[in-house]
Amino acid sequence: MAAPMDISQIKACLKYVTDANGDKTEVIVPVEVWNTVISHLPDVESGLHPIDELEDNHKILSDLQDSLRQVADGESSPIAELWTGMVKD
Repeated sequence: MAAPMDISQIKACLKYVTDANGDKTEVIVPVEVWNTVISHLPDVESGLHPIDELEDNHKILSDLQDSLRQVADGESSPIAELWTGMVKD
């Protein structure tokens, strides 16, 4: 098995396709390099962020049920208050 490639080695294997202006429009990646790269990506077909994909479904359901109970008990807050302190300026 070959040693893992670092980013500079990967970049050295790439070839670029340019348009008439010389601007790069596409990248040609050797199949061996491409297979290595994609083998390191998380296999998430649901479209969820990997951290969400790993969250326990029972925990998600429990959190949702708690939220619905809070709303039913009048313990909810306006959405604007939920964003306070969370949005970076």
